[in-house]
Amino acid sequence: MLDMVQADKKPLILIVDDERFMQETFRDTLTDAGFSAAVVSDGATALDCFKDLKPDLVILDLVMPDIDGFSICKEIRALPEGKDTPIMMVTGLGTTKSIHNAFAVGATDYISKPVNPDLLVYRVRSLLRAGRSLKRLAESNTRLATTEQIASLGSWEWDPLSNTIRGSAEMFRMFAIEHQSAALTFEKFLAAVYPPDRAMVESALKNACKGRSACSLECRLKHPDASLRTVRLQGHPDVTEPRVVPRLTGTLQDITEAKQIEDRLKLLKEAIDCLPVGITMSDVHGRIIYSNPAEAEMHGYAAEELIEKDARHFAPRSLSKPLQPEQLKKVGVWRRESVNVRKSGEEFPVQLSSIAVTDSDGKCLGIVTACEDITSRKRSERRIQSLAYYDTLTGLLNRAAFLDRLHQALALAKREGHKIALIFLDLDNFKDVNDTQGHDFGDKLLMAVAGRLTAGMRESDTLARLGGDEFVLVLTTDISQDSTAIAAQRVLALFDDPFSVDGREIYSSVSIGIALYPDDGKDAENMFRCADTAMYHAKKEGKSRYRFFSQEMNRKIMQRVALENSMRQGMDKGEFHLYFQPQWDLKTARIVGAEALLRWQGPDFGLMLPSSFIPLAENSGMIFGMANGFCVLPATRQETGSRLGIAM
Repeated sequence: MLDMVQADKKPLILIVDDERFMQETFRDTLTDAGFSAAVVSDGATALDCFKDLKPDLVILDLVMPDIDGFSICKEIRALPEGKDTPIMMVTGLGTTKSIHNAFAVGATDYISKPVNPDLLVYRVRSLLRAGRSLKRLAESNTRLATTEQIASLGSWEWDPLSNTIRGSAEMFRMFAIEHQSAALTFEKFLAAVYPPDRAMVESALKNACKGRSACSLECRLKHPDASLRTVRLQGHPDVTEPRVVPRLTGTLQDITEAKQIEDRLKLLKEAIDCLPVGITMSDVHGRIIYSNPAEAEMHGYAAEELIEKDARHFAPRSLSKPLQPEQLKKVGVWRRESVNVRKSGEEFPVQLSSIAVTDSDGKCLGIVTACEDITSRKRSERRIQSLAYYDTLTGLLNRAAFLDRLHQALALAKREGHKIALIFLDLDNFKDVNDTQGHDFGDKLLMAVAGRLTAGMRESDTLARLGGDEFVLVLTTDISQDSTAIAAQRVLALFDDPFSVDGREIYSSVSIGIALYPDDGKDAENMFRCADTAMYHAKKEGKSRYRFFSQEMNRKIMQRVALENSMRQGMDKGEFHLYFQPQWDLKTARIVGAEALLRWQGPDFGLMLPSSFIPLAENSGMIFGMANGFCVLPATRQETGSRLGIAM
């Protein structure tokens, strides 16, 4: 049964008594004194009421019919919320044993019947004040224990005189020892330390007491499961008391995770320090906070020289405008080629990759930049480009690069409707130089020729070496037959003076063929063919001269090709015949010999005299022998194994 009188914000007193008179007496006295009161008449109801109301104080009758006050007090103390609640025992028994038993089960105070109302109020108020203090202390201890657990920080106190160590719950947790109120012995404290560290810990603590000075060290604790935890142990002597040997108080913090992070960071730093690529870390203001050895060495500094310098210190003035961190966050990884400056002032090409580093809230912490010296790579790229587009001997454009330039020039000429000139150059008698002076000498002559041609060209002209002793030149500015002729004469004049090769002077000349766009050809292939044809005629006419391509030249070339093809077919078809003309001795009137005359009778050209086809046969290799006035041609298919001889 519950009878409750309560006002807001008043201390609540739970009255547990089976006598009606005592219930009313307690209730009236307490309510008149300004308290709230809840009344129950049996033990079972009292426990339920305590759980529901969580009163500030309990007045508990010792003797009741069902459950006595000792049992109720013990059960209340077993509840988490009843651990620090003040409990006043009330009984008519005034024996020493009953008083002892009451305090043994957790009573806070004891009062005998009959109860003096003024004394009751006084003692209730006193118990409430003590209860509030205990509650605040319990809450403070709970907060402290929670804080220690969150921080992995335990507290301890060592009394060398009693050889005991007391500590917080967190300290016991770190030592993997069940928390207990009794103190540890110093030996048991040391037993939890990893054996290799025990001597160090013992020596540090004892020296701190002896020298009355603070100590701080890191050690390892070994748990029963063989795992190790690293802790930072700090101690400070208490010198406020006049003791020969002071107490030592201190803290114990679990830094296992922090040490693991520290070790990983150390590994990471060592890895970054070993990288052949430069790494720079700068804060949000662009100041360098770290630079690995590769970065410092690359720029000619010691690593410590770079700390606090502006990261733009590496860039030339014209390029020292990097993205701001907020801009870089939007870009992500910013990769680019740039130019950096060494401490000596030397500029060199670099490959840079930068990224903004942010925290979990997206706030920028700084910028990390990787820098690679690409001087060698750029040199290799230039070398590859040179091999792909330039002649290795003379340094002029090679055939592939020249064709590309010619195609571009032709496309531009077609679009803008202007002319271009293709000038084909071939050294005269260069084969004789190679045969008599050697190929090394010939190469040096080609280099000298290339140098002289280059010096004589205009900026708008394109000069290339096609191979061997063949050079080619494209003119694209103000092209006419007259201006091209002047250019050709200028080229011929470049060969008037001798060339100096290996300290020797050697004269050389050149034959030039010229083709004009669009008159002679409208694509690169036809332009080359026409210029080559014109050059051939220049050589045939005496060398060291130039010739423009003409249709008459083309007609003669076509006729020559047709004649050569027909002659080759005629040999296979047996179209060549010998005619014999007798030779007479006029003194004796007798035949002393005969002159054999070769004639060619074919369907395309009819009867051909020797003067029309013998020179062509010689130039085309169809006559493979010439000795003692005897000309030998390849055997026909009908005359396999035989030779056709002509006495000259």
